[in-house]
Amino acid sequence: GVEIVRQDIAGDPTTEGIADAVHSLAVDTDGIIVQLPLPGELDTEAILAAIPNDKDVDAINPRIPLSCLICSFEPRAPESSIM
Repeated sequence: GVEIVRQDIAGDPTTEGIADAVHSLAVDTDGIIVQLPLPGELDTEAILAAIPNDKDVDAINPRIPLSCLICSFEPRAPESSIM
């Protein structure tokens, strides 16, 4: 099976606070998905850039060049995409 860890951000979330949560999750998980869209006051690109390349399940980190995705992206859970 697949274990899912959901991190809810309480109170008044900030870009830095969510990026910190992403970094914390990266230590203990195999992959990270940020639910979009984010509220307009948050810097979506900065939050997505906080996802480590090897944990970016959706491959939406703006720091990953498209050429890298085409040549070397390996999904974290390939079995999950088989229908």
